[in-house]
Parts: sequence; C-alpha cells; structure tokens
Amino acid sequence: MYVSRQSVFNSLKEPLPQSAELHSGIVTSESVSVKVRTLDLVWQELNLSEERVFLKMDTQGYELPILHGAKSALERISGIQLEVSLTPLYRGQPCIEEVVPFLRGHGFQIFGVWPGRGIRGKANQIFEVDFIFIKG
Repeated sequence: MYVSRQSVFNSLKEPLPQSAELHSGIVTSESVSVKVRTLDLVWQELNLSEERVFLKMDTQGYELPILHGAKSALERISGIQLEVSLTPLYRGQPCIEEVVPFLRGHGFQIFGVWPGRGIRGKANQIFEVDFIFIKG
C-alpha cells in the first residue's frame, strides 16, 4: 500500500506524479505490504448470504479490482456507493468509462451522482464524483 501524507489518500495504486501537484496530501511517504482478500471471501466469513447489503467503498482507485473479487457477493448486494474518477489520480486507476459499464453489466443502475468534495484542478475541474447504484 502506498502511504500518503494524508491517510485519506492511501492506496493500493501508486499516485501519479501530477496528483501531488493537485494536492500535497497525495505525496507518498512510504509503501508497506498488506494482506488483501476478495470481498467474496470476506462475505463468506461474515455469513452474509441472507442479508440485504448496501456496500460503501472509497479505496482511492482500487474499486474495480474489489468489484472483480465480488462476483458472488454482487448478486446479493442491493446498493453500492463509491467514488469514481473522471481523471485518474493513481497509476492504472479505472475511471468512469470502466466502472459504470461493469456495474450496469451486473444489474445495477445509477441512482444518483454527486460531485466529490476532494481534489479540484484548475478552473475548479472535478476529478472524482460519488455514485450510488441500486439493483435495477
């Protein structure tokens, strides 16, 4: 995991050099090894098979890999809230063009979209938006 000056920017993805120009808190101070498990494995451990679940994620560019590790769980999730990038801030970060079609392909529809409060560029450019998806 890339540990940033401000913990809200910690990510399993490496920050792009231009990201530090947008916000000094993104600057990486160190990287550490962390254990990663799929959401499907965690789902089984928590025995959520009969529960209605609303999933909220904000993983600084790692949302799509998490969703790929949730093939079974996605069938039982009622709604998802996540931050989606319009412009990548991290190396290899999936953006709106990948995340929205993936979720639509798994039966979710967009319920709402809100501009992120975080990173803004020149001329107040929005880099991230918050989405809520619900099962259609």
